[in-house]
Amino acid sequence: MAPLGRAKKRRAGELGSLCTTPSAPRDEERMKAAPLALLFYVAFVQVAQAQRAVYSFISGRQLKVYIESSERERQSVQDIANTGKLHGYVEGVVEMQDQVSLCMPPVQSDQLVAIVAKYITSTPERWHLPAHLLVVEALKPTFGCSR
Repeated sequence: MAPLGRAKKRRAGELGSLCTTPSAPRDEERMKAAPLALLFYVAFVQVAQAQRAVYSFISGRQLKVYIESSERERQSVQDIANTGKLHGYVEGVVEMQDQVSLCMPPVQSDQLVAIVAKYITSTPERWHLPAHLLVVEALKPTFGCSR
């Protein structure tokens, strides 16, 4: 191959400079995109954990952990999350059992959780059982269907 002449080298240099952009604007774009990328990552991890949780076994012991978190005077972020899990779990069991083994009148979630928390706290010998069974056991005396 023959060496490039001066004019060709200059033109190649000009083309090279046109193909590259300064790094400062690219860095700014990356900095703007970073929070969005982090948000998508966190959402993906949460969805993956939620899908895994569908198949997981929640025992009365785990429900007791949620109850303890909900009763703390000063709640951490984890305590707040556990309180939400407790309410969601109890409400989910109630929705699934309504008109089957529970006949629910209009009731506030706080009342349901209070009944379940009292039952779980007073029966530590049953904490090894699946949590959904304990929720039904706790609510059946008050909201059981009489058929």
